[in-house]
Amino acid sequence: YALPPRKLADELLALYFDNNHIFYPWTHSASFRKQYETLWDTSSAFPSDQASVDVGLGGNNCPFNIYVCALNAMFALGCQFSDYPPSDKDSASATFCERINGLLHFDLLDSGSIACVQALLLFGMYLQCTNSPERCWNIIGLAYRMAVGLGLQSSIAPDDATPLEMAMRWRVWHACVQMD
Repeated sequence: YALPPRKLADELLALYFDNNHIFYPWTHSASFRKQYETLWDTSSAFPSDQASVDVGLGGNNCPFNIYVCALNAMFALGCQFSDYPPSDKDSASATFCERINGLLHFDLLDSGSIACVQALLLFGMYLQCTNSPERCWNIIGLAYRMAVGLGLQSSIAPDDATPLEMAMRWRVWHACVQMD
């Protein structure tokens, strides 16, 4: 995976959280940002497959490639709110989109996860800023169907779900409905 220089990455992520996340809180920002910091710390490993609260992106059971896919979508969305000239915004966001395309493989769809639904929603949100309405429609459709497969539409949650997990399930489901 490739990351932009730290200063640029921090700037784009801040633009995403300041301009998008406040209206579309589909991720648990504290968990997401905590894992973001591990990307820059070479002494710490990216946590995975550990028992933890399932908040999706940023949770310890979030696959690395899905996390990086979502991060690139956030960078691309952050570009849209930057002070860059329009051609630079388009070029930079297209680079992040290419990275997303390199990370999204059909085997990700074999088993659904809240993190994957969130990543697809973020990618779909970015695609709304482009000239790819069909692609946006298809990506949001995948997110929606995966969410249904996970039972996010149900008010009956797993017995061991924490209040935070319930809140994230609710947020992600309503994001699917909103984007559809």
